[in-house]
Amino acid sequence: GVTAKGEWQTVWSPSLVTHWKHWPEIPLREDTLGAIYILRHPLEVLESNLHYAFMRSGNLRPSDVVAGVLERIQARGNDKAWLHVLPRAELEARAAELERRGASGLPLFGIPFAIKDNIDLAGHPTTAACPEYAYVAQRTASVVQALLDAGAIPIGKTNLDQFATGLV
Repeated sequence: GVTAKGEWQTVWSPSLVTHWKHWPEIPLREDTLGAIYILRHPLEVLESNLHYAFMRSGNLRPSDVVAGVLERIQARGNDKAWLHVLPRAELEARAAELERRGASGLPLFGIPFAIKDNIDLAGHPTTAACPEYAYVAQRTASVVQALLDAGAIPIGKTNLDQFATGLV
């Protein structure tokens, strides 16, 4: 295998160049054709570092993460990235629920995540970026439920090209 470390690294695959900054050592694999693949995505490193902070220090709580994420979203203004952010009270209730339960058995304890707006979260709108298509989901998609069951915190719904067709 090949490893990359340092301020800026570029990893080439047949169709992808990925840049990242200030990440810990990230293991890579080189295939027989010379293409290099990331074995751990930088976000996985961030998630594991956050998880480590939750589990070991006790200084970072899910409620702190929620407050920080909402502060950053507000600071960015209406940048069109978020189509729907869950109400602060709902996010705070989720964080409090996790804090009461504790991290044991929750591999994604307190990790925030976004849901593309073509995937359902019960009680919240799904539009697929088409207001005429909008409906309030009655059920949560199984992929989202798996994240919730693992202790993650849904922040809201993010934008996409209409109906996720890729025809931008």
